Amino acid sequence: MANTREITYYDVSPYAALSARGEILSGGGQIQDFSDLRKLFAENITYRSIQTCEHNYMILDGEHKEFSETGEDIAAWSIEQSLYLSRMLPQSVKLDISFGGLQSGPGIAFYFDIKNNIWCDMLRVKWHRDNNLLSDRTFYPDSPAYSCENKVDLYNRVEIEFMRMNMPRRYLKLEAALFGLVRVFGDGDLENITINEGFDPTGRTLYINSANFTVNTKDELPYIFLKRQPLHIRYFCEQSSEWLYMGSYYIDKSKKYADGKYSVETVDKIGVLDASDDFMGGIYDGANITTAEELIDKIVNSRSFSQGQAQEKIFDIETDESLKNIRIRGWLPVMKRREALAQVALAIGAVIDDSRANCIKVRPADSVSGEIKYIGKDRVYQSGSVNIEFPCTAIELTEHNFTVSAKTKELYNDAFAGEKLVKFSEPASNLTITNGTIISSGANYALISSANALVKCVLSGREYIDSKSSVIVRASDSDVLEGTQEKTEKIENFYLVNKDNSESVARRLYEYYIRRHVFDGDFLAGGEQTGDAVRIPAASDDGISGQIEKLALSLGRRNIKARGIIRGD
Repeated sequence: MANTREITYYDVSPYAALSARGEILSGGGQIQDFSDLRKLFAENITYRSIQTCEHNYMILDGEHKEFSETGEDIAAWSIEQSLYLSRMLPQSVKLDISFGGLQSGPGIAFYFDIKNNIWCDMLRVKWHRDNNLLSDRTFYPDSPAYSCENKVDLYNRVEIEFMRMNMPRRYLKLEAALFGLVRVFGDGDLENITINEGFDPTGRTLYINSANFTVNTKDELPYIFLKRQPLHIRYFCEQSSEWLYMGSYYIDKSKKYADGKYSVETVDKIGVLDASDDFMGGIYDGANITTAEELIDKIVNSRSFSQGQAQEKIFDIETDESLKNIRIRGWLPVMKRREALAQVALAIGAVIDDSRANCIKVRPADSVSGEIKYIGKDRVYQSGSVNIEFPCTAIELTEHNFTVSAKTKELYNDAFAGEKLVKFSEPASNLTITNGTIISSGANYALISSANALVKCVLSGREYIDSKSSVIVRASDSDVLEGTQEKTEKIENFYLVNKDNSESVARRLYEYYIRRHVFDGDFLAGGEQTGDAVRIPAASDDGISGQIEKLALSLGRRNIKARGIIRGD
């Protein structure tokens, strides 16, 4: 019986792709000018089948697209085709990959021309540490996605020689190189899979989606399950006869039991960001004003100031066109990256998440739900309930308007030798220092140095004044029953809310908090996901219409059981 559940696990060095650099060695076969070797190591690249002049290559099914030199995800195509009889490339293509640090792994995996079942069926891999050869192996791939198993520890360079194709008159098309092995777990290996998804329509919170599973395999090759190794989950839906993509996740914790049994806990991209270094924040006004797209990319993909300016993209971001150019004004303190994204989301009216996607999605909050999906009675368990919450009668939202003061404030005063990072509880500008040097600085921090541990180093700067005021949105008298007790929801510490956007933010929050009816119950999932607008039978005959805020999914062999939180009217 075919699998209904499938996890593709990338048993790879979690950070190798971030520092990998590739080049084609001279003296051998070369690659097309439009090739971009950086895409060998990119995450979640999507490929399409492209028309070429290869003999008997095109199937007339409309799937082969015209070639465009811009916008194609092409990592490496050889200039020469394989020979007619021997299938050898006229000149072997030699790829040299170096890393920023030492790597260890169970092998290396390659993705060739998967859509057309074309691959290199003879290649040689050499693993080096500096000038020392650690391992030299020749492999004979038998599929377009192939893992070369060979455990090597502490290497920092790999040399790969692609020699022969599986068919004559074919270009070498290399789509990806993964520094480890790709393993697929199916129903025979998986004991259980649970997925937890969350969604906050206000943007005040970014949920960390998680997936946990138990795998019991007889594979002789051991599993390591390193933190931040990626995996993809999909489920075959019998009703639609298609695979549902359930999301990409990253290993957070794992535990090994006897006889090849492992329990694995994973988080999504938001969870990875939450566990990474803090975002250093800043003041966004005047010369430092920025757009939503620029700031979100900086929060997600910039690393700490000490790592230099050259940064590799960590995660792809897909931002709705209507949100990209919204101007951001205000302050972000030093904080977790997930919290910084929530500050932006609330200010621009967005939902930021990566549920069932290969990227972080930034969408207008009012566009997420789409058309109402109906969940029939035959899919709903009778244990569900509807909680009617106490009505919210008002929203009080604090707006923050920052201006630079003429007053100078002492930010640090102590003796030390070496370097020191000073973080500020409130923003500051025009920094000055005595008996030391400012190496780098921002509105929330200064990296300083001092050469004399006997002399006090004094760091000063001009402070900002936060002119606070409140915007209140109340229910109209015609919407409130006589005798209803007043309940005000107060939102204070969102520092990108200012005089320009506070009214619209407060109105949007009020429209959410007047939703009083909350369904909590089990049903059989039929493709629904968080954010969807649904109507579901409940304790009353009329049922409840609302938006799915939380889902706890149990992926079984025959169906997906969901426990959902749905908030509506």
